[in-house]
Amino acid sequence: MNKAMGNAEIAARGFSRPVSFWVGAAGVLIGVLFQLPMYVSARSRHFMLRGMPMDPAMLVGMVLMAVGFVLVCWGVGYRGLPGGRGSRGLSRLGDLPHVRALDDVRIGPAHIRLMVVLTAAIAIDSLKPYTLTFILPGVAKEYGLSSPVHHIAGHQPVALLAFWGILGTAAGSFIWGYLGDRVGRRASILIASVLFVATSACSAMPNFWQNELMCLVMGIAVGGFLPITYALLVETVPSRLRGPAVVLIGGIGTALGFLMASAFADWLIPSLGWRIMWLLGIPSGVALILLNREIPESPRFLSAIGEDGEAKAIMERFGSAMVAPLPWDAAGTQAAPPPDPLLGTVADHRSPARGRDRLGLIVSRPYRLITPALTLYGIAFGIVNFGFLVWLPIDLAHAQHGVHGPEVTALLAKAAFFSIPGAVLAAWLYGRSAKKAMVAFAATSALSLGVFWAFGPEVVASPTLFTVVLVALLVSMWGSISVLCPYSAEVYPTAVRATGAGLAAGASKVGGVLALAMAILAITPPDLTGAALMSAMPMLLAAVVVGIVGVETAGRPLDSIARRDTEMSPALR
Repeated sequence: MNKAMGNAEIAARGFSRPVSFWVGAAGVLIGVLFQLPMYVSARSRHFMLRGMPMDPAMLVGMVLMAVGFVLVCWGVGYRGLPGGRGSRGLSRLGDLPHVRALDDVRIGPAHIRLMVVLTAAIAIDSLKPYTLTFILPGVAKEYGLSSPVHHIAGHQPVALLAFWGILGTAAGSFIWGYLGDRVGRRASILIASVLFVATSACSAMPNFWQNELMCLVMGIAVGGFLPITYALLVETVPSRLRGPAVVLIGGIGTALGFLMASAFADWLIPSLGWRIMWLLGIPSGVALILLNREIPESPRFLSAIGEDGEAKAIMERFGSAMVAPLPWDAAGTQAAPPPDPLLGTVADHRSPARGRDRLGLIVSRPYRLITPALTLYGIAFGIVNFGFLVWLPIDLAHAQHGVHGPEVTALLAKAAFFSIPGAVLAAWLYGRSAKKAMVAFAATSALSLGVFWAFGPEVVASPTLFTVVLVALLVSMWGSISVLCPYSAEVYPTAVRATGAGLAAGASKVGGVLALAMAILAITPPDLTGAALMSAMPMLLAAVVVGIVGVETAGRPLDSIARRDTEMSPALR
């Protein structure tokens, strides 16, 4: 393989059928553009489309989007499936000594380009779900929906839109995590990016139920992007800087997404209406697709599915070289195969059924304890983030605690400014000890909530003390979610890395689904002390469980983390 192989050639090799992919992507984009006349025609009504009939161009555009998306999926190809390109790979999912050299190289220009591109990609991906925060007042006004600020008896709650969005992100985390291990990291990112563009059509949906449906699809598109990105990063960045770099990229990228959403909302909504925020998905989604030139497939995944030639070319691009594989004999087995704690021997995992059962594998030994622990950690974060922090302004608005709800809302809106130093702190702690960072952030969150539970009235009566405790909670919560996906991507082997990261990411959205379901059903949230106690208990439990069964990943070669004969917790032996 020529060392000078360029980005374009490597990128082209990432498609099974490149013509089908690009034709399909163009079809999706054109279909979305066909929705714009509906939006523009409503400029005299301040871009309110409620009650307008769908025009023929809009219907044609929907057909183009559907056909285009099918072509995109066909063009990317299902490289890991038996009988397709790379089908031999199911016999090699646990055999990755070829790519250990990736852990030993220095950070080079290719690593820096990839990290910059994926930071931008995470920011673009985060932009769309954060948009919900700023459009809900406009949506409630246009469709006459009930909201916490303006309750209308007998009318649907505007929280339904956010509910379908967060439900979609939870489902997307599971779906794309699984697909990331089936079809590849890069392929999953590309498919999700095209779907990201398609959901911009939400800007022209005249009926509320159509907005709900598109919001669900939008959530599915963006929900799995982060775990796939983390899986690709941890498989590419050298072990010396892997943890801190991945945590910092995720934290900064997500913070930039919030800042962009807030800036665009302040600039565009007053003059162009809330629907313009969905249209931002067109240029940003196209940018995601075009950035694929700098997003290679994971060499570890390629080696696992038998694509050694392409894996070698990408490794050389990152300044690494292939390590000679163990020889295969005539019977199709390797000499002295290394044991793998997940897939066993080569003879064991030559079975296609075993290779396909990824969901079962992540709850098998030695992951039968760490998987529930990470799931609990994600759920605990979701309860605090979507429960306590959402209920806090409501509780203060209905009680005489000395602090007004709008003051809390303003402080929470500035969370992005706390998130950047929080991401730096998380990266530093994670680089020293990933396991201890996980425990420390969860324990700090539980402690902050414990202060609200034990001294709630006294805390909120003092603006200074209230701000200090709330900021401590925000920073620790941001740290918790910043380390969850990178850690879950590190502890699982290549065969199920994206699936495991997707499970943890999906679990972190479950709390949001529960909290929004309570809002839709008009279930009164607990008071301040009750909400704090209900949120603190699972967070404290998560800290204890991860402390017991967690695995240390900081600075360790990726392939060694998943093996029983290394430094795993005795509870996993």
